[in-house]
Amino acid sequence: MKRNRFIDYSKGVAIFIVVWAHGIQYLNKEHHFSENWVYLIIYSLHMPLFMSISGYVAAFGWKRKEFEAMLRLKFRQLIIPILCWAIPMTFILFYNEFLSRKFLPATVLYLRSYIRILPYYLWFLWALFFISCVTYYIASKWNDSILVHLLIYVLLFLVTDKYGFIYIKYMYPYFIGGYYCNLYWEKLLRYKRAVIYACLVIFPLLLLFWSSRDLIYENEMSVYSPDVIHAFVIAVKRYLIGFAGVILLIAGVYNFFYFPTLRFITQLGIFSLGIYILQTFFYAILDIYISPYSVNVYLYTFIYTFLSTILMTLIAIFLTRQISKIPLVGKALFGGRY
Repeated sequence: MKRNRFIDYSKGVAIFIVVWAHGIQYLNKEHHFSENWVYLIIYSLHMPLFMSISGYVAAFGWKRKEFEAMLRLKFRQLIIPILCWAIPMTFILFYNEFLSRKFLPATVLYLRSYIRILPYYLWFLWALFFISCVTYYIASKWNDSILVHLLIYVLLFLVTDKYGFIYIKYMYPYFIGGYYCNLYWEKLLRYKRAVIYACLVIFPLLLLFWSSRDLIYENEMSVYSPDVIHAFVIAVKRYLIGFAGVILLIAGVYNFFYFPTLRFITQLGIFSLGIYILQTFFYAILDIYISPYSVNVYLYTFIYTFLSTILMTLIAIFLTRQISKIPLVGKALFGGRY
């Protein structure tokens, strides 16, 4: 299938705001990122945007592959990189604890730490793997039945939020939303204007009541939550603002900010997996060694972190290209995508 430039462009915008939000979060320990309105806006929609795009792309040609072949492909593209990158990440996160122990206890601690962080490290890829496989299985066995998807989504709420399942629950509707948008695009076009107008009301309205407490990292999505009604209300708000934000951003980019000649943004989309993985790795290191400092919040948000994001993405693209020139290493670290 020929690459869709607008999809790559949209992924480029998505990965840029992901790195920007992480920059706001990690580049200054003194900065109260949870109160930064740019950070909160980005975090309301950045991962939903990525997952919606992934679902949309997934609908293009899956039925040409057998389920087992698709499972192997997704495992190679998504899980192998997680398993490999978690090896140095574990060492970085628990470096001081390893140094304080002798070799054997340090080795045991390393293995335990590796297993402990594994379900949460690069959690988006874990969620994408699970949802992709489930969606493809339903497509091949139940002809893309929406009812089966609804049943699985309901059953997910009976599962614990631990071990990364909370992220699967959170991302599932966005992937399915993008997937069915592709399948029924012609039918949905008639409602395009009404949906966009509704989102123009919903998104800014919900932003008035949006805070860091509403993020997936702060509140549960399980029926076993001590206050299940409160968790349900937050989940509904989270989905409404997420879907509205995704629709507005895609519509805004398509109608006002799509400049195909800006190859840099398209390159960001093409290398989005490498950027996502490497920026996670870099920010983990910076979070350990960077010192707090005082800076004007506007200067920090719109100049310092913005320019740092450009630099971070350029470095990540360069390293992804160089690493991928070694086929075996490229397959291990980036799933053989480049």
